[in-house]
Amino acid sequence: MSHHEGNGAEWREASKGEPCPVCERPDWCAVTGPEGNPDAAYCMRTPSDHPKGDGWIHRLKDHGLAPSSHQSAPRRKSATSKAQSTAKALPKAKPSDNGVGSKDATVYPTAEAAVASYAQQLGNPDCLWRYRDADGETVLVVARWDATGERKKTIRPVSRTAGGWIKAQAPAGRPLYRLPELLASEGTVYVTEGEPAADALVALGLTATTSSTGSTAAVKSDWSPLAGRDVVIVPDNDEPGAKYRDAVLALLGRLSNRPTVRVVELPGLPAKGDAVDWLAAGHTADELARVVEATKPAELPTPERPLVYRPFPTHTLPPTMARFVSEAARAVGCDEAIVAMPALAVAAGAIGATRTLRLKRTWYEPAVLWCVVVSPSGAMKSQGRKLVLAPILRRQKKELAAHREAMRAFGPLQAIYEKDLAAWKKSKSSEPPPEAPEAPQLRELLLSDTTVEAVAKALYANPRGVLLDRDELAAWFGSFDAYKSGKGSDAQNWMNTHGAGYVKVNRSSAAGAPLFVERACVSVCGTIQPSIFTRALSGEHRESGFAARLLVANPPRRAKRWTDDEVSEATEATFTSALLALLDLEFGADDSEEGEGDPIPRVLRLSPAAQRRFVAFVNRHGAEGLERDGDEAAAWSKLEGYAARLALVFALFEDPDAVEVSDDQLARAITLVEWFAHEAARFYRGARETDDERRLRELADWIDTKHGGAISPRKLAQGRRDLKTVEKAEAAIAELIAAGYGEWRIKRTATKSGREFVLASYALSAPSTSTDSPDSAAPRESVDVDAPLVAEIEPAPPFEPAGEPPPLPAEGVGDADDWEAA
Repeated sequence: MSHHEGNGAEWREASKGEPCPVCERPDWCAVTGPEGNPDAAYCMRTPSDHPKGDGWIHRLKDHGLAPSSHQSAPRRKSATSKAQSTAKALPKAKPSDNGVGSKDATVYPTAEAAVASYAQQLGNPDCLWRYRDADGETVLVVARWDATGERKKTIRPVSRTAGGWIKAQAPAGRPLYRLPELLASEGTVYVTEGEPAADALVALGLTATTSSTGSTAAVKSDWSPLAGRDVVIVPDNDEPGAKYRDAVLALLGRLSNRPTVRVVELPGLPAKGDAVDWLAAGHTADELARVVEATKPAELPTPERPLVYRPFPTHTLPPTMARFVSEAARAVGCDEAIVAMPALAVAAGAIGATRTLRLKRTWYEPAVLWCVVVSPSGAMKSQGRKLVLAPILRRQKKELAAHREAMRAFGPLQAIYEKDLAAWKKSKSSEPPPEAPEAPQLRELLLSDTTVEAVAKALYANPRGVLLDRDELAAWFGSFDAYKSGKGSDAQNWMNTHGAGYVKVNRSSAAGAPLFVERACVSVCGTIQPSIFTRALSGEHRESGFAARLLVANPPRRAKRWTDDEVSEATEATFTSALLALLDLEFGADDSEEGEGDPIPRVLRLSPAAQRRFVAFVNRHGAEGLERDGDEAAAWSKLEGYAARLALVFALFEDPDAVEVSDDQLARAITLVEWFAHEAARFYRGARETDDERRLRELADWIDTKHGGAISPRKLAQGRRDLKTVEKAEAAIAELIAAGYGEWRIKRTATKSGREFVLASYALSAPSTSTDSPDSAAPRESVDVDAPLVAEIEPAPPFEPAGEPPPLPAEGVGDADDWEAA
């Protein structure tokens, strides 16, 4: 057998009958040209001016033979190795690098040599099918030996590696059969189960293809060339044929540009028959065309795509806050969510109970946000939080200083009172006792003590509300049962603070009367590690709805890198000024007859346009909630209220004197809520995932954040220590595709072509082919194809709708950056 190498040269192994003319040995080398009078030799032992791989090309005659970039060369024998037999015995490859587990890892110089190695056991194969890549190069050969006597039908693949050919299946991401012809064709593509059936349809003048290695391995092939095509599946009439049909339908359903697919049931096809049998029975191409025309398109299954991290939509924040978040994240070198989450909680805590948003007569939402950053150690969570808290800490120091001064003035008054009280007791007077002076109360803005009693004390002294800030929130969850004593969990009191409800804490008789706070507002910000968070949120806390009240951000890890960036003085000053303005907000007064001037929250309302938008959002959000279940459904149910709360925070941060929430502010709040919905789904699904699922999710997040959602196998191998070879990278990409994370995309330029993997969220807007340069692509924001998207409105200019708010498109995404031919 010979192997065509793409430049007119056919190499064959050296043998005893035709030894290498350079080293005169019958093994290891190869020759080309007429038998007995070769033109050139590929010698593994003798150097020349034309090195190639582990050997050297020697020109024996002046026929202009030059090394070919497509030649698959045998590898040079090491000094210590021993030939296993003849020219077939070459150094061994690592099967794991090829994505397969072949027992025989011998490397052969040609596909034919690899197939011929089966001859002693099986004889010459009855059929050979070559699988070629987009450039027409053979990468896989499937050989079949038909059943004879006691021998069953046998199929063996051989595949190309960097060093030669091995007796193993190609790695996942295999090309479809007859791929070059498929790419060059237009019109309908027929998909069969097996190469003979595909060849039979090709003989009728049709475009036909299949995937390698039988009905159970369809997922191992790259089906992206069928995107947007008219496809006809012609399954075999047996159970494996039905399984193959369903597998192909599912794989085609994952393509971003979904094809139109018909599944043809060939009339009169016998059991276990295929297209070959049907045509052999006398049926014709015209009859097949009529059957296809009468078949309605199939409904492709809609896959549940895994959720990839979407960058925090910083542009939805008030402009002053957005600038601070962006600059602080760059200065720290962390994800913007790590700064944005405490920024939102701090702003809400500063507003506290002084303001509320009226949605209708019986529905009010307070400025209470519970923001939790779930991330492992080393994510710079603490640094980002400290930058946000700095203005509050400075104000808290002033409050402490003022309290100390007040206590100094209170001391003499207390001493006088105690002296007068002692005199009153001694006199046994019937007059009332002297009135005790009221002790100064410290206005606490920040709390780290997570017990409800500590919170109640702080709120009693500061009815405006407080912010619970913990670097590690594990202690918060642990405190829920600190005073349980068999009478119920403190988690219920905490849930009351989330809704600005009452808190009542019974103290010991020595401590005095129970503490009662009518309007308890506590916003929360903090961080926690994923494993601790999963354990802390027990079934009880999930079932009670406590977990659903948490706004969760779970950004992927990123490497620490030095940065010279700083938060500018101007940005810090404007952010600080906005926070302090919120801290200075005052209550309104209850002028009703029953209220007697008691402090109450001032009420903001939605603008008319915002009201219409909110009604539409609630209706759509409620309908979409029916599609969720479990933890996701519980979190989803709380998000409509959070849209109002975030809009309230946005309005007051932008204007402390605001009396209504604009449509622009509400639209941005809804967009942010959609992001939180996506994060909640990511986290809760992640909490249930296996180690393999977690590995794939983290790899997809890495591709998203580091490479803009698209990457070639070579770049993947170069960027990941756990994937050191292109073969391993291709196998990992195949796993991602099988799990629904994305698809292959063929890229072409004027001089080369290759494949890259593109995440599903980017594939919707990315073209299947491109002639753009790799450097021309811009960074893109990830968009999940499953999560419902609301308009992402830029902070400036403000959105001013005329009449009913129109539907707004999702933000577009660009082409992939950093493409390289595989």
